[in-house]
Amino acid sequence: MSTNKINNAVATYQTNISQGAKEQPEDVSAIIHNIDPASSPLVSLAGSRSCNNSLFEWMTEELSAISTSVAVEGFAVQNQASTLTTRQNNVVQLMTRNSTTTGTEEKVTLYGKKSQRAHQMAKIGRELKRDLDASFMLNNARNLGNDTTARVSGTPLSFIKDNINKASDGANPTGDGSNARTDGTARAFTQAQVNDVMQQCYSNGAEPTTILCGPLTKQKFSTFGGRQIAREIIDANQAGADVQVFTSDFGNLRIVPTRHVRSSTLSTGSTGREMDVLLVQPDKIKISYLRNFTTFRAAKTGDADTDVLLVEAGVEVSAPKAHGLITDLDPTIA
Repeated sequence: MSTNKINNAVATYQTNISQGAKEQPEDVSAIIHNIDPASSPLVSLAGSRSCNNSLFEWMTEELSAISTSVAVEGFAVQNQASTLTTRQNNVVQLMTRNSTTTGTEEKVTLYGKKSQRAHQMAKIGRELKRDLDASFMLNNARNLGNDTTARVSGTPLSFIKDNINKASDGANPTGDGSNARTDGTARAFTQAQVNDVMQQCYSNGAEPTTILCGPLTKQKFSTFGGRQIAREIIDANQAGADVQVFTSDFGNLRIVPTRHVRSSTLSTGSTGREMDVLLVQPDKIKISYLRNFTTFRAAKTGDADTDVLLVEAGVEVSAPKAHGLITDLDPTIA
């Protein structure tokens, strides 16, 4: 093998374009790898509707109590009280992101993308949908806003007051989105809590099919009892301890992990405690859009263009009793 090099020959040993042969482009993949968490389980799970005002309303009703009374032949009609529907309301909140691109950046040839502007808009689109999802997982009461305060949409946690398992010192909201729930002392997450909420849901006529929980809580599901008689079919090269469906006495629940469960302080003192497990009946929750994801270009400033993406939306908890909640949790407590 020859190791003699011809003097002054152009070499490619330097991989940076500032060194070596300037005419040779670096070998850069055309794929831009983005592993940032952009999933939005709640927004994706819920239905959607349009609204035409910043305050939107919907109607809820419940069946009257069961009556086991029987009637005699030829009975005389006695007028019974009719039950009316209840009007619920919420407000939309405005969320936005923007991206500024210079004229030069838009014109030059780029690795992995044809247009910097288009790439940035696609990126902030994923970010804004993620932001919306995370905001709806918070414990926020409805706020109508004013000249100095932005409107805030009441989140599901401010509407759900039934089918709940909580700490003894926690307090449920009124249930109309006007106030947030009061958090109690952190406690461990257990299988009995899920069974308890599912029993309450059944008694109230709810049929939740999906659980939204944080990643630590998702792992906790895999340790629940009853799996010793389960059969798993997995590839010979795989090892599995995953649980994706929880089977209760009152129905099956698909377990969907989300990164957006609200957090507080863990028992270890660090942040990241996953406080809530939300049981959802998807056909009884909607995202109401006054303005769905919309873009516009801001006034031009010099040799640059700023594109603005916004969404104006709120949560419609169509039937609060259709959902359930396990709260005041710390999945790190054994």
